[in-house]
Amino acid sequence: MPSATRRNASPEAGAQIRGIKFLPTFPRITGFPRWRIQRALSGPSRHFRGALRTEAKGTARSASTFRCGIGYVRAVLTESAARWLLVLHTGLGVAAVGAATHMVLWLRKHRRGTGAMRAIRKFAVITFVLQTLAFVAGNWMYPTYKVQVRTAYLENAAALASDHSTRQEELARIAARDGEPAPQGEATSAMVKRAAKAARWFDVKEHWVALGVITCAGLLLVLMLWDPKRDGPALEPIVLALSLLVAATLWLGAIIGVLTASWRAV
Repeated sequence: MPSATRRNASPEAGAQIRGIKFLPTFPRITGFPRWRIQRALSGPSRHFRGALRTEAKGTARSASTFRCGIGYVRAVLTESAARWLLVLHTGLGVAAVGAATHMVLWLRKHRRGTGAMRAIRKFAVITFVLQTLAFVAGNWMYPTYKVQVRTAYLENAAALASDHSTRQEELARIAARDGEPAPQGEATSAMVKRAAKAARWFDVKEHWVALGVITCAGLLLVLMLWDPKRDGPALEPIVLALSLLVAATLWLGAIIGVLTASWRAV
């Protein structure tokens, strides 16, 4: 006989449980098997369903703890922890962009006969390590972004309209105090559309960044096995193309990440 909690659970809540996006990350962080987490989340856990109802209302909590059969899985970080993790993620991303750019420049020098393979391999290793660490930090922070930024703000038209109205009122008050004309703000409907587009572009960025990590691993493997003096320069165009793809994904991720943070950071 199904319990009252299972009978009262809405189809939307069940869809959110099945579609929750942080499942692929937590087995690597916590060490728990993925099937155990999925089984725990599919049960009638009142803590987990309560957190989903809070997310559906667009209310971002500073820390949401979900009750599972394996204990507590902390999915949303505290505001202080999320900010420091964002600083770490940003620093790793900027360093990875710089290392990948230097790798491309050294590969161009090598094609002209002046670059050293030792420097290219060194920058490839540095790029892969920094890119992987930034990717892990971003995945760790993604549940917090999902709840506190995307659901509660970027895809919440009411929150966007309220924030926009409050800002316009403050700008009008400051302009009146200084005897200046009030600045004309953007239309609320246009701002809501741009915010939703920013959220979609962030998801596009996540896919390209994952592709960049895989590409960088393949590039590093090729560079470790390939010796131009022994094997010839036939692989140079392929290596250069892979390095350009890695650098492009890092630049794309950095630009879209900054644009998204300009709306609202965690």
